[in-house]
Amino acid sequence: HRVRTLVLFEPPAFWAVPPEELRSAPDMRRMYELVQGFVPEHDPTDEQYLGFLCGLGNCNAKPPAPGDANWDNWVMRRSALRGLSVIPAHQDSLERVRQFDRPVLIMTGAKTVPFHRRINEILAHTFPLAERAELAGGHTTPVSAVEEFVTTLQAFLTRHRER
Repeated sequence: HRVRTLVLFEPPAFWAVPPEELRSAPDMRRMYELVQGFVPEHDPTDEQYLGFLCGLGNCNAKPPAPGDANWDNWVMRRSALRGLSVIPAHQDSLERVRQFDRPVLIMTGAKTVPFHRRINEILAHTFPLAERAELAGGHTTPVSAVEEFVTTLQAFLTRHRER
């Protein structure tokens, strides 16, 4: 009752995908399985991080050499994946989604990967008051196209502001 609106940008809601579809969609299954290995106790390897980036559409990434200008940023971003194993472990229900009677904005990057598009599609068809927006870019749109992201978000919030 405290939530008035909800905004989602490419949530990794694997639980929303029917199990047979999750098994049969290679890109989605690959990301699902990869993320299971991102446990809090271990830093991901460069290979795992590259696999993660490729799964999000950036297959041209290369790790910098230790000591290079981008090395610290690389290590920080790679380490930030620790604990993501909770994502595929999370379970929820599409029935709970159907019961959410508040406005929901589901945003997608125009260049986003198919598995995120599919999850967004499932959620958009399940939330009773869903709106969709497609923004320039891919999965990093909230940081690579900040102005468009913020403008879209503000317009949604303005449309649904309680009076």
